[in-house]
Amino acid sequence: MKALVLQMRGIDDPSREVERAQYLKYTGLSELEVDFVDLYEQHDWNAQNLQDYDVLFIGGISKDEAEELSWPEEKFPFIHNLRDSMQLAIEKKIPALLSCGGFVIAGDMLGGETLAKLENHELGVIAIQKSPQAENDIFLASVPAILPIVCGHIKYFEKAPPDTDLLYFSDTYEPGIPLQAFKVQGAPFYAFQGHPEISSSDLFDRIKPMMYRKHYFPKREVHPEDEKYGYNHEAFIQA
Repeated sequence: MKALVLQMRGIDDPSREVERAQYLKYTGLSELEVDFVDLYEQHDWNAQNLQDYDVLFIGGISKDEAEELSWPEEKFPFIHNLRDSMQLAIEKKIPALLSCGGFVIAGDMLGGETLAKLENHELGVIAIQKSPQAENDIFLASVPAILPIVCGHIKYFEKAPPDTDLLYFSDTYEPGIPLQAFKVQGAPFYAFQGHPEISSSDLFDRIKPMMYRKHYFPKREVHPEDEKYGYNHEAFIQA
């Protein structure tokens, strides 16, 4: 078994090493069995290299702004090579499991409508619900109908992208919304809004860096204490 993990963190993000450790822990694979490629450092990654691997993982992304709903190349110089890698995984039927940033970029690439909820968004351990399509899925058939999953996001989708199957959803915003997981039809290409690769006990380590505190706990108006901390410290403590 040889696995590839495409990261979008950058050397200045403390969560990069945390993310690597969590993939090793929860896949049960050794360091010799997993190659980590951070696309912020290797934005010229050649998608054809994916054919040397048995499975693809794509995790979260750093440095995107909460209200950004597109992926401009000047800010994300790796975006075309990442999309090429996703398309190749689909075409060659290379098993792929995406989470968080990988989920939202794949959803956009496949024609989904990216939305953003800047307040009262999902953050924490969310109970997501299984769809009828997932009941007979070879990968998810044995997974519980109600699945607790670590989730922290502002961007989301109301509907599964074209030519994909809805697998999990929640009723957080409206009945059946947001979309929590989908699979490309005819390919073992799975994408989760949340983080199957981490546990609830890992969540604090993920949101502890200042860049994530500011991202998930934005300052409120008429709250001087938020100006002091640079983010909503009260909400961070409660999380």
